[in-house]
Amino acid sequence: MADKKFIVLVALLLIAVFIWMVDFSKFNLSNFARSGKEGKIVYAYEPVIGGKLEARCMEIYMIDPSTRRKKRLTHNNFYDNMPNLSPDGKKIVFMSARKELKDYAALSHQIYIMDSDGKNEKQLTFTKGNSMQPSWMPDGKRILFRTQGNRGITGKYRWCIMNADGSNIQTLDEYLGFHIPGAPYFSPDGSKIAYMSSGIWIINRDGTGRRQLTHGECGATLAWSPDGEKIAFIWYEKTGQGYFGPIHKPYLKIIDVNTGKIESFALKHGLQHLSFSPCGKWLVGSGFGALYKVNIETKREKRIIGRPRIGHKCPQYYWPDWR
Repeated sequence: MADKKFIVLVALLLIAVFIWMVDFSKFNLSNFARSGKEGKIVYAYEPVIGGKLEARCMEIYMIDPSTRRKKRLTHNNFYDNMPNLSPDGKKIVFMSARKELKDYAALSHQIYIMDSDGKNEKQLTFTKGNSMQPSWMPDGKRILFRTQGNRGITGKYRWCIMNADGSNIQTLDEYLGFHIPGAPYFSPDGSKIAYMSSGIWIINRDGTGRRQLTHGECGATLAWSPDGEKIAFIWYEKTGQGYFGPIHKPYLKIIDVNTGKIESFALKHGLQHLSFSPCGKWLVGSGFGALYKVNIETKREKRIIGRPRIGHKCPQYYWPDWR
């Protein structure tokens, strides 16, 4: 019996020495999340407070899609949304409205940047109008965003590109040397751009090779596969007529960029803001009150976080980005 107590005492002593010697500060969320095969997902979370959605308390979170371990990255109780991870996974750009105003519509939305663990937050834009929808350029050095500039909240939006520190802002037309109608979606290697204009179009970075991939079907947002071979979007097809109007069913559509062939299959949940997994086998999207991932090979849908509710009196998840 004494021998067993001695063994237990030695084991506890070794554990204590291990804890004392290891610097756990090095085990930050970025290292932890990228250690898994499935990478990491950032998203915005809008809670229900007092029986209603409270956008002013929307915050940015990160989750490991395999373990479902999550961490809150912003702690300001303001409107933080549209997070986007840098190609190397070390930085996050996002949109935020930080002023205390009674009129929510009058809030000024600006672009911010922070480390992937939520530290070293910095404001990048200081426009009179709204600046929103930031995303990293494929080179990881510049940021694409949509802004009203200094023309106020009634000004016309335009797409611009700036350095990761907020300097050297250019319009997209200036940067490319030609005009693209619709939101631009750069391929992972930056050689091509997809955009929506009565369908989905694709064009080379130098303005050549313009091709139309779909006629009418375009969805709300597009997502490039990591290898640049496919583009995914959600399309709602009318399936009948209900008491309150037409009934639509969501379909996930995946286009082969080289051949133009479209694969389509029905979804159980209507999704928005698609993003491919690093391996290219999954897509993540936000549904009503939950985040879902879809296996594009097996067509299987799996809930990552949240509850599959319908309506606007439950917490909501927005703009997931997977790296």
